[in-house]
Amino acid sequence: MRYLILIVIIGVSIACQSKTSDLGDAEIAYSVDTVRIDSKGRLLDLKRSILISALDENSKSILLFNENDHSLDEINLDQLEFSGTYPLEVEGPNGTGKNVNSINLLKDGLLFIKSNVVSAIFNKEGKLLQRLDWRNSLDSSGQKYNDVPNTEFLLNSSGLRAFGLNYASGSNKVFLDVLWVQDSIIKRFDADPKDSYKSFILKSEDPQYFALMNPYVYLGYEGGVITVGHEFSNEITLWDSDGKFLKTVEYDPNLTPKRVKPSGIVDYPTADLLFKDYQSYMEQVRFGPPVWDKVNQRYLRLSAIRKFSESREEGALVPKNTAEVYLSIFDSDFNLISEVYVPELDLESKKYFTKDGDLWVFQNLDDELGFLVLSF
Repeated sequence: MRYLILIVIIGVSIACQSKTSDLGDAEIAYSVDTVRIDSKGRLLDLKRSILISALDENSKSILLFNENDHSLDEINLDQLEFSGTYPLEVEGPNGTGKNVNSINLLKDGLLFIKSNVVSAIFNKEGKLLQRLDWRNSLDSSGQKYNDVPNTEFLLNSSGLRAFGLNYASGSNKVFLDVLWVQDSIIKRFDADPKDSYKSFILKSEDPQYFALMNPYVYLGYEGGVITVGHEFSNEITLWDSDGKFLKTVEYDPNLTPKRVKPSGIVDYPTADLLFKDYQSYMEQVRFGPPVWDKVNQRYLRLSAIRKFSESREEGALVPKNTAEVYLSIFDSDFNLISEVYVPELDLESKKYFTKDGDLWVFQNLDDELGFLVLSF
């Protein structure tokens, strides 16, 4: 349970600055452009900062889930315009279920949809082609898995393999489960070998307001490796496409802490105290996922330090806040090359990706879809 629960370039060069990193003599000079997508009258769904979306292999287009009418909207990132809608069904033989959690694009125009009721491959016309049967697949002991991961994505390379995150509440562990779809075999791996995740779980059994807040865990496939990490530590575990553990990435940034300092409290007496510590965590640092820049053969990652005001919106768990956002750049082996404060960015917890060697970061431009494009 988590309670947090034709195009016009409008700023051809909003900012062009040179920043000197503290990492040796590395200097980052970058420009920031703002682009607005021509929606052609289509009401795009910008809630959740378009995190439920899927980029094609060459970053030519992106599919956005639209909760307004339960469909997928395609955006042409070269032409910077809406290019079509693909309706989905909620129920029936091709039903996805109401709550779509994630999508990812496969080869031949197929897509994988993970929802509250189904994990399945669909074509763009919304026809369900193949369901993934996690529950009846066998684990390493020959027993039925009898579960469904919280987070999933599908990799179509040398056979279908699904990767999912599962959480063991008793041990506060997070696992990477890999399903070999054709063989209905599942293997489980410890996704947090250094027990970093469990250190940041916040729990209160206050009878007036039970609260359990787990760190958000990222699962991705970037630069040919599976990446797993969470928001309160910069550690990233790397796996190959067969589920073989490669290494844990750790680095020492100069502009932010490398991790949040845990409170050490096992059970908070009140939810209010828990929320205060959650605010303290965000004031220290939060990390986004790494993304791969195939043009320049490097990884990029955003992180942020939140600044809170005294005012709070009704029903909000923490006061209003802004963020100081930082960009970290790594080589292909995840060695930290440089880092820089990017004042043009206001949040790290939104969709960002690379295209043509640039970093594209989602922006809501007066309820229209836009992006800040960082070139460096």
